Amino acid sequence: QFGGVYLNDSRIDSPCEIKGQDYLRIHTEPRRYPRLELLSQIVFQNEGLLVINKPSGLPCHPTVDNMQENILFDLQTQMNLKLYPTHRLDVPTSGLLVIAKNPDAQKKFQNLLVEKKIQKIYRAIVEAPGPEIGFHQHYMEKTPYAPKNVMDVQRPNTQVCQLNILSKEIVQEKAFVKVELITGRTHQIRAQLAFLGFPIFDDSLYADTKNRIQNEKIQLSCIRLTFPWEGQSLEVRLND
Repeated sequence: QFGGVYLNDSRIDSPCEIKGQDYLRIHTEPRRYPRLELLSQIVFQNEGLLVINKPSGLPCHPTVDNMQENILFDLQTQMNLKLYPTHRLDVPTSGLLVIAKNPDAQKKFQNLLVEKKIQKIYRAIVEAPGPEIGFHQHYMEKTPYAPKNVMDVQRPNTQVCQLNILSKEIVQEKAFVKVELITGRTHQIRAQLAFLGFPIFDDSLYADTKNRIQNEKIQLSCIRLTFPWEGQSLEVRLND
């Protein structure tokens, strides 16, 4: 029902013939996600792109056992328009997500990512006093598994992680931190802030404190994207 059937490691969604040496894998209990009305979450669009304020707790695109309950599938259905992913946010992360309306726009935006021409600003909520303002560089171990392990010295099989802490505002026991993401490693902000001693609130994957909320909604949001588009600088932002 949710696209969790694979034949020889390829997803299938229609009847097909199975031969004697074929390998069939069925996910009988797919991970489930809420279905939401997403049109009201669109904060910007032009001829080639749209930007949506992604709710936390939803995947951006199909997962291995569920190809229907995600931002891309539901937005395509609600807009009656074929859409193309350009990048992703973690399931528990919210904020600005860019989706292309055609393959040319998708390729163009992804090239900007490769060329590091997109400025990405996030807001994270951590325990006060929060990390020091300024540039932070660490090294993440290359592994397909999470949580990600980062360190402050370069070792074999690691990749550099860079971010800037632009500002922080302390309110009682919380620090509201603005983060510029320079490199875009999986779970990078989450792992680096945890390594610095300030895991993001509600992020049970990177914090072992008992009072962390065990859900898929953490206090991390992409609040500003700035990039060149059609000969001008385009900035999309949420209230920050």
